[in-house]
Amino acid sequence: MQRVVKLGSGNATTLTEYGFTKDNVDQRITAPDDATVVLNFDKTYPSTLVLQAIAANRVSAVMDMKVLLANQLNGDMGNKYLATHTECIGPYRLAQWNASESVLLQANDNYWGVKPAIKRVLIKHVAEAGTQRLMLSQGDVDVARDLTPEDLKDFETSKDVVIAKVLKPQVFFWTFNTSEGPFGNEKVRLAMRYLIDYDGLAKTVMTNLGVPRASFAQIGAVGALDEKDGQPFKLDLDKAKALLTEAGYADGFSAKLIFGTLQHSAPLAQSVQQNAARVGVKLTLERMSNAQLFAKVRGRDYQSAMQAWQTSVPDAHGNASRLVYNPDNRAEAKLTQIPVWRTGFQSQELNAKVDAALLEADPAKRNALYADLQKEVMEKGPFAIMFQMYNIAAVRSDVKNWTWNGFRTYYAPVSK
Repeated sequence: MQRVVKLGSGNATTLTEYGFTKDNVDQRITAPDDATVVLNFDKTYPSTLVLQAIAANRVSAVMDMKVLLANQLNGDMGNKYLATHTECIGPYRLAQWNASESVLLQANDNYWGVKPAIKRVLIKHVAEAGTQRLMLSQGDVDVARDLTPEDLKDFETSKDVVIAKVLKPQVFFWTFNTSEGPFGNEKVRLAMRYLIDYDGLAKTVMTNLGVPRASFAQIGAVGALDEKDGQPFKLDLDKAKALLTEAGYADGFSAKLIFGTLQHSAPLAQSVQQNAARVGVKLTLERMSNAQLFAKVRGRDYQSAMQAWQTSVPDAHGNASRLVYNPDNRAEAKLTQIPVWRTGFQSQELNAKVDAALLEADPAKRNALYADLQKEVMEKGPFAIMFQMYNIAAVRSDVKNWTWNGFRTYYAPVSK
């Protein structure tokens, strides 16, 4: 954990947001003996949150310090070495990695727990969903993760393939740059929410891919609104038109919407484009590579965009700290790993409410604070959350004990 903070990588925010810094981490995170780790926090955070955010996160993965330090370059604590090696104590080790092609995992003979049932796991990158489907049908692969809704529907009646599905802590949303133009007006942003055909898209494009969700807190998280209260919107052109008129855009406006290569991005963008046109808003669509999309959004070089975001914490604070709380809105702050910063939106009032909910010791009161925060952000925040996504895979029926949740896959229990 000291290493993560000192390197200052994107993952370091998992620790730095709880008061750990490069200057204090040696004193604040210590190991007084071989079986004890002590973390000294700057504030009284909820213990459940700390266990979820840190103890269950990859930042606390135990690695072989001696090997990493023996292979460090220019004081990087073995960071470059880890680009092509693993030195953890998990059930598998990295045997081979071919960038953009495959990863081969080999069972760790020295693993302290129950040894993996399958000795080698090959994970292949196959870009085309159709190719994945063919390989799965022929038995060339055991699991396919990126099939289309149509492919998944066809496999629902198959005797050879079963569908594994679980909600993951990822939301797909329409994000607005509030720095200038019409999206700086909260009534305009609220109007955009009424241009999303949640029900229609759920029954078509998003079948087996996600469920309608308008709240920033994912279903299943501590403090999250339930499915009904967390999605109060529906397609309502009259409501959208009325809000635009109140905002001073009775005749609409023109704006650009960019999106990446996720299979559902284009049809979702086209759907809101068609509905927007019916209330006088002209949206010009542009599809681009994900790398280009991320660069533009992180550089605030866009008007609106569609993208996904996934938290690593099953607690409302996980997304409140990224999609609501903006500690420094200055362009030079370059808080590119905080999505709300990318929108140019900052509310000191909402920041204070995020802090209050985070530190509330009473669980019931904490849930109530998050409920109010979610409802307020749905009305005036810089994101129109659209769907919470599924982890979904088609698995050959001879694969046993396929084990996963919204955060990760556990290969060790799997057998054939």
